[in-house]
Formats: sequence, structure tokens, C-alpha cells
Amino acid sequence: MNNMKTKKWTIVLSVFGAFFRFCNAGAKGTVSYADDCPQGWAPAPISVQNEICFKKLNDTSKYNNGAKLCLEEDPRATMAMPKTDQEIKAVATKVLAGEYAWIGLDDRDDEGIFLFNDGDPLVLSDYRNKPWNSGSPVSDTNVNCVKVWYQKERSYKFIDEDCSVKLNIVCQIDLFDASSFSSSAETTPSEYFSSASTPVASCCICRDNETPAVTSIDDIKEQLLIDKTTLSSFKRSKTSAEDIRISSRYIGLAGSVVIASVLGLIVSLDAFKFLKRCR
Repeated sequence: MNNMKTKKWTIVLSVFGAFFRFCNAGAKGTVSYADDCPQGWAPAPISVQNEICFKKLNDTSKYNNGAKLCLEEDPRATMAMPKTDQEIKAVATKVLAGEYAWIGLDDRDDEGIFLFNDGDPLVLSDYRNKPWNSGSPVSDTNVNCVKVWYQKERSYKFIDEDCSVKLNIVCQIDLFDASSFSSSAETTPSEYFSSASTPVASCCICRDNETPAVTSIDDIKEQLLIDKTTLSSFKRSKTSAEDIRISSRYIGLAGSVVIASVLGLIVSLDAFKFLKRCR
């Protein structure tokens, strides 16, 4: 009898363990980068390959003004360049359902050849779902710039539009892209770091023999040491964000039903045996 009970509870624990591993595997990647984004910028709602922060500008504008307006927000910022399905969602959901926003994608240089603002071509195979809305893109030299349309839940599409139309603009900061510090900005690296909130160590090598170097190599090494617990990679290993996808909710509901069913079956069998003995 004791062996039977032991086996029974071993099976129950195995079921719970397998379900827990399944849920944990599905949750991996849904992390928050909120601590890394500047104030007023928001991380992608679900994981992306890079740490990217997004911000929708308050005023509408023409496409040609987008890059400049983003730089005014942050010297690292560019117009949003969603290159995956998840990034499209992150950009589109910055506006209300049914509305549009400019992104950094156009074919102004060569009709039909769409390039992102960083020079990367649009590669359709990078997307699991077709990014273009039905009927887009059109073969029209007057329609060269791309907007993203937040059609409805789980539906976000590209549409080419006349660049002179005024729309919302979504900007992005790629925290892993070192070139974003000054690649297209007028701000020089020294100007950027001098305006940053975190002081940066400097070293002056003077030619005057009577004046020693301000900072020694050992001091520089000490200043360059980084506390690993402050890195985003460490935070990602310890934190997770809510996954609002409908599929995730269904998985959670199904898991709850499975657990409740197993427990209910075990309790029912024990109750049946107990009542049978009482009789």
C-alpha cells in the first residue's frame, strides 16, 4: 500500500515538474530592458535581438523631418527601423489602433528598392509574416516613404505613403549599436559625453616635463572596471516581464486545467476508497 502511494505522488510530482519546465521554457526571452532606456523611452514589450528603446514624438511631421526630430530627443536616436515581426509590433503599438507612424524606411533613391535609414535593405525573409499590407508597395515615384499601421491586435503592417504627409514619428535607440552615438548626429562624441549625466574619466598627456600625467594607467583601469550586477545581461537573467500574448494566456489556462484535473482525480480516488471503507 505504501509503495502504491509513493508511486502515485511520484507521478504527480513528475507531472508538475514537466509542466513547470514547459512554462519556464516558454517564458524565456520575455525580459524587460526598462532600466537601460533613458527617461521617457520605453523598451520593446517583448524580447528582440537587440536592446532597443522606442519613443513616439508628440507632434506629427513630414517624413523628411523625422531623423532630425529624433536626434533632438537623443544624440543616439534614429527613426525606428523595425527589422523583425516583434520590432514591428513594438513600433506600431506606440500609436493607437487604426493609426499610422513614420518609420525609417523608404525607396527614394531607387524605386522599389527599400532601404532603412542605416543603409540596410528590407529583407522580407527576416519576417515570419508578410510585413506589407495588401496592395503595398505601389509603383509610384511620388509614394516613397513607409509608415507602419497598427491595424488591430496582432496585425501590424507596412504601407508606402507620400513623404509630405504629416504623421506621428517613432524614434529608437539601439543600445548595442556603438555607431549610433554620432554616426548621423551632428553632436561629436566629446560633446555627447560632456553632456551625459555620468562623468567620464579623461587623461591628459602633457608635454611639459614639469607637469606629470593627470591620470595613471592604474587609475584608468580602476575607473573602467564595471560592476557586473549593474549590467543589463545580469538583470535579464534575474527578471522577466509580463507576456500579454493571447497564446500565452491560453497556455496558462490549459496548464491550470491540467493541474486541477490531476489533483481532482487523485482526491476523488482517495475519497472513493475512504467512503468504501466506511461502508
